[in-house]
Amino acid sequence: MVAGIKLPRSVATGYESGQSVYITPLKNSLPEALAKEFWYMREVAWDEYRERLPGCTIAKEGDVDDWREIPISSGYRWVVVPEVSVTQLKQERNIYYIIVSQTVYEVATGAIVETASFSTATYNVTPLEAFIRDLKDINNNQGAWILKVK
Repeated sequence: MVAGIKLPRSVATGYESGQSVYITPLKNSLPEALAKEFWYMREVAWDEYRERLPGCTIAKEGDVDDWREIPISSGYRWVVVPEVSVTQLKQERNIYYIIVSQTVYEVATGAIVETASFSTATYNVTPLEAFIRDLKDINNNQGAWILKVK
C-alpha cells in the first residue's frame, strides 16, 4: 500500500538472467534534421543494454511494432521496447527535447511491467549527449523487474 492506495502485486517475480530479456530494435521517431544521429543513438543503446543486462538478446533491425512473436516462440520472459523521439522548441532555433521512452512487457501475458520516459533539452548538450543522459536515467531508475533479471 502506497499513500493509502492498494497497488497490484508485481508480475515480476522469480530470479532470471539477462538471457530472459528480448530487446526490440530502437524505434526511430526522429525528424529528418536529426536522422544522422540515429545510428549513434542505436549503438549507445545496445551498449547500455549489453552492460545492464548481460546475455540479453538484441533484435535485428526490423519491425518494432510487432514484438511478441519471436519472444513468445523463443521462451523469453521480458521484452524491452525502447524509442527515441524529439520535440523541437518553436521559440528556439535548433533546440530540441530528446525523449527516450522504454516499456517493459511480460511476454506470457503482454502485461506492461514498467514504462518510463525521460527528456533532456539540447541547450548545452548535443542530441547524442541528451540521448545518453535520458537512457542512463531510465536504466538507473528501473523498477523491481530489473532486480529479478540480475
